[in-house]
Amino acid sequence: MNEKELVPNIVESEMTPEEVIALSKKVTVLMTKPENTDTEAPLLLFLKNKGLNAQTYRFILDENRLNNLYPDMKGWTDTIQIATKQHLLNTEVEVFLVTADNELESDVREEVLNLRGLKRNAEENISGTLRKDLNYSSVFYPNPHGGETIEYSRNGFHCSTTPEEVVSNLKTFGLLDEAKKLAGI
Repeated sequence: MNEKELVPNIVESEMTPEEVIALSKKVTVLMTKPENTDTEAPLLLFLKNKGLNAQTYRFILDENRLNNLYPDMKGWTDTIQIATKQHLLNTEVEVFLVTADNELESDVREEVLNLRGLKRNAEENISGTLRKDLNYSSVFYPNPHGGETIEYSRNGFHCSTTPEEVVSNLKTFGLLDEAKKLAGI
């Protein structure tokens, strides 16, 4: 697939709050980070075994996309901002547009969030989650203010955590129209 033009990462008046919630219950975004890019086959099988389906796309995380994925990054420590950019900027990632099998009645966003793992530090997640069971590593950086070193977890996956973030992430990758079609919105 050719990359689509990047659109602003905001939830605008094009969708009502009810439509945003309805969309996020039926479709969500799961993105591999560089350490797990090229895991499409096992990841699709993992999702299928959980009653989920996915369409895959590949994108390069340029500065705009990275800032759109992590709008709160400016509030992070300088060390973590630098590590995040070194880890993700200008790298290829796989983006999975995830939907549920017809018989699955749950919230797809919540399902994917729990499957990914809720802890930022990959090792702290429970067994059976993507962050715990697939490639991950930690890098330690000196604290610029002294004290203990800062751990940066290369935790393998990003996914939308709120209904608004689902729409924002879909817009970041130019997949909002496709998601609306899949969700019947």
